[in-house]
Amino acid sequence: MPHVRDISDAWLTIDLPPIPAAPTGLVATDGAFTDRVRITWNPSAYANSYQVYRTVAGGTMYGFIGGSFTTTYDDTTASSGVTYSYIVRAVNAAGTSAYSNSDNGFVTISIPFPVTPTGVSASDGTYVDKVRVSWNPSNGASFYRIWRALAVIGAWYAEIGTSIVPYYDDTTAAQGNTYRYYVVAANAFFNSGNSETDTGFRAIQILLPTVPTGLSASDGTFTDRVALTWEPSDNATGYSVSRGLAVIGAWYAEIGTSSITSYTDTTAEQGKNYSYRVKSFNYLFQSNYSEPDTGYASIPILLPSVPTGLSASDGDFPDKIELTWKSAENALFYNIYRGFNWNDLVLYSLIDDTSNTSYTDTDVYSGLTYMYAVKGVNQFGESDFSESDAGFLNGCRGDVNLDGDVDGSDLAVFVDSFDEGKLPNFSGDFGRENCLD
Repeated sequence: MPHVRDISDAWLTIDLPPIPAAPTGLVATDGAFTDRVRITWNPSAYANSYQVYRTVAGGTMYGFIGGSFTTTYDDTTASSGVTYSYIVRAVNAAGTSAYSNSDNGFVTISIPFPVTPTGVSASDGTYVDKVRVSWNPSNGASFYRIWRALAVIGAWYAEIGTSIVPYYDDTTAAQGNTYRYYVVAANAFFNSGNSETDTGFRAIQILLPTVPTGLSASDGTFTDRVALTWEPSDNATGYSVSRGLAVIGAWYAEIGTSSITSYTDTTAEQGKNYSYRVKSFNYLFQSNYSEPDTGYASIPILLPSVPTGLSASDGDFPDKIELTWKSAENALFYNIYRGFNWNDLVLYSLIDDTSNTSYTDTDVYSGLTYMYAVKGVNQFGESDFSESDAGFLNGCRGDVNLDGDVDGSDLAVFVDSFDEGKLPNFSGDFGRENCLD
């Protein structure tokens, strides 16, 4: 219908077109481009231009984002990873159409292939607790993968960690080992090639070892050794053991080393008291000596064995009785015992000692039979009695004083010998059956 307007007393008639129809066939691209969403639609009759509106998919509040004089519009403000809903309406001088149909569209996420890292460098003893691996940043990388192997021919590489920054601290590297590293740049979809390798290692941290404490040496617990123990020292790889005589001003000398907190001194002499001290050491340093402790190997308590083969002379001599026997093990000397047979009970008394395996008894009387036994002796005591043996002089029966006559003087000597404990054999034998001429 014509529109009439009064202008300066003149009438102007303008013919306006109909309001355009709503656009149809609207389509938004689904990931066809990495930098835009392209929206297209069918042309509307009587349209001079078009208005494009957008909201996040699922939303209802559309906002104007631009206009177009064609049936195409490129939304270059769309964010990667977001899906949008689009509508369009046609415009002319008469007004705007209703909205078109809606359609969703989105930008393709652009994932570039990451560039292989360059400038890989591993620290050479810079740190005592790690090896730091660094490199130049790589385009297209969202993180980095770090691989490691021992720096020997044929060693296998293993992935040891990842990093989102262009360096990595390898805290699992062992002191004393040299490693070879390479780095791979990565993102959610792709890995780069392997970088060039570089070797690195941790510094060996060697600290002064602490002084050993709690040193204890055995005091006679063993006869063949002295056992030493002590508490472990920090930063120690071994221990040095020194020994001196347990006297004031004695010199110490190293007798051995140990990698554990104990040592056995098998060179200690029995019964000798020693003073011991210990110091710790590692690859570079050694501690001061510990406080000393004394110890010794005990002397074994070995009593002498029982003497054997005791033999007393039977009338071979007129003025003595000779005794002989076999030596006894561990005996330093022998105690000689003498007695008489008193109704089959022999009462012995110690008469002398000797370091030999023979003895001459001159304190005897003719006409009496004596019983003898021997014990071995050392610093620990006596052995048991040997087997006994009887011995006597060569003389007449009853002639106790050896004057050739049997009279009252013999009785007096007999009584004296009785009082002195030299008891005769009361079985009836006062001497030999026959006197010698």
